[in-house]
Amino acid sequence: MGERDGLRGSCLIAKRMVREIDHAATGRRARQARTATGLSLREVARRMSVSAPYLSDLERGRRAWNENRAQRYVEALGTQPDLPPDPAEQLRRSMEMR
Repeated sequence: MGERDGLRGSCLIAKRMVREIDHAATGRRARQARTATGLSLREVARRMSVSAPYLSDLERGRRAWNENRAQRYVEALGTQPDLPPDPAEQLRRSMEMR
């Protein structure tokens, strides 16, 4: 395995780590925003037209957030939570700094 292959593997691992960390952070912030509004998980899930276990997985970082899910969550809360940027965008920015 050459240096280039090792770098490619490292980039894939970094992407995976950023993605996992970001979804977990997004979920924590989303849950904080939901609890601050006083809405239950079941109520927000109902407003999003998803199951409560599915929403719980999102909030725990077990499922991936995307723009559509985040938008539906925001609309269900009736507020704008402080969500972190997209993981792909974070990785792109970190690679530009080098």
